[in-house]
Amino acid sequence: MKNNFKMKQIKKLLPTLIIIILLTPFHLLSQNFASEGELKKLDTARELDNLTDMEKDIILEINKVRNNPKRYAELYIKPMLSDNNKQQEWMVDVTECIDDLSNDQSKPALQPNAGLIRAAKDLAKDQSETGQTGHRGSDNSTMRSRIERYGSAFNCAENVSYGRFSAIDIVCGWLIDHGIASRGHRKNIMGDYTQIGVSTATHPNYRYMCVVNFTDTE
Repeated sequence: MKNNFKMKQIKKLLPTLIIIILLTPFHLLSQNFASEGELKKLDTARELDNLTDMEKDIILEINKVRNNPKRYAELYIKPMLSDNNKQQEWMVDVTECIDDLSNDQSKPALQPNAGLIRAAKDLAKDQSETGQTGHRGSDNSTMRSRIERYGSAFNCAENVSYGRFSAIDIVCGWLIDHGIASRGHRKNIMGDYTQIGVSTATHPNYRYMCVVNFTDTE
């Protein structure tokens, strides 16, 4: 009986614990993932002056996934299975995400690219002002045309997030990809790309948004 009572108490506390994880200082969570030396290799944008700390954190978080997808799933995705407030369909997507990442191979860390950063900023600034969503700009620009303003877009991809407020929350949302049958956001994160650009902005309807662009050419 005592064990059953303890389990019930733990289950009640798990949603709160997940919130605490999301609000814990970013560097403390990262230390649990890898050694300081390993993290420094993944933190490829930290010294740049054209990105905010949040944008640098998002690049680090994506590189952590790519570096060790199985460990990332265990540390950040698996605890979500204990959130009883989520719908069954969401739990199915979380389980599928864990299985997928657990069987995925490590990929090289992405390097920040000035052109991709500018392309991401173009969409973020546009939608911050217009309140629109999606991958098409108010000027009818597409992901590819925005990237081509500043460089090559032969092999490219774009992720956009709305209403998420921490680097871990943003990246976990893309990895789980709830309601997206193709799992396109997860595939982009684990894709054969070498370059990355990130921009965050406020959004009139969702409060916060993030744009990430990927390519395999400088």
